[in-house]
Amino acid sequence: MKPWLNINFRCDKYYPHIGLWAVTVIVFGAIFESKATPIGLIQGEAKINPSEFSSPFENKKVTVEGIIHSTLSWKESSGRKVYGLYLQNLPDRSDHNPATSDGLFVFLGKYKNLYDGKSQIKCKLGLYVTLVGTIKEFYGNTQLVNPRVKRVNGELPDWKTRLETVDINPPSDNESAAFYWEKVEGMRCRIAKGAVVTGPSKTVGGGAENYVWVIHPNHKVALRDNYLTQRAFRDAHPL
Repeated sequence: MKPWLNINFRCDKYYPHIGLWAVTVIVFGAIFESKATPIGLIQGEAKINPSEFSSPFENKKVTVEGIIHSTLSWKESSGRKVYGLYLQNLPDRSDHNPATSDGLFVFLGKYKNLYDGKSQIKCKLGLYVTLVGTIKEFYGNTQLVNPRVKRVNGELPDWKTRLETVDINPPSDNESAAFYWEKVEGMRCRIAKGAVVTGPSKTVGGGAENYVWVIHPNHKVALRDNYLTQRAFRDAHPL
């Protein structure tokens, strides 16, 4: 993969008598040859039921790079507070395969920050990092564990517009939905404006984590006239 630069120009002052601007050039980039594996290759393309699918890199040590687009913390059943983050490839660093995800969850365990072997590095949104760690599967989700920072490549000020953001609209049947979510696992996603909340929130982890269920505004359930019928329930248990 090729080195890259992001160059911004800032006009500071205009000199009308000579018709010129004083311009500051801001250069952000990474002048290096990356040896990181695209996250899409690590996630793999699920051709069987995603619940039975594992990363082709499972239990292998890998090098990955990407932008930190989300951080989170929660409490385990033991009461221990743990941390994690989501990393996503820039589009030009991905595997360019729409059937694989460009995002990856990084499990930090009890540590709030990353570590490069010498010092802690704060997990800031927009930070562009190269990490080394081991790929594991946890309840069907691919994740990087025991991460170590190989290189901090800088901060990307416009990361929200540079990263791909997926507008979520999953299919209704469970099998198709499972493949759909596998393709965007760990990526930055966006819920459509007007989405309908279909039930109460669920609190887990001693109140440290909450879930809420929503329906796409164009779904036939969301388009029902009576708001009391804008509900969806799981399939009846076969027993």
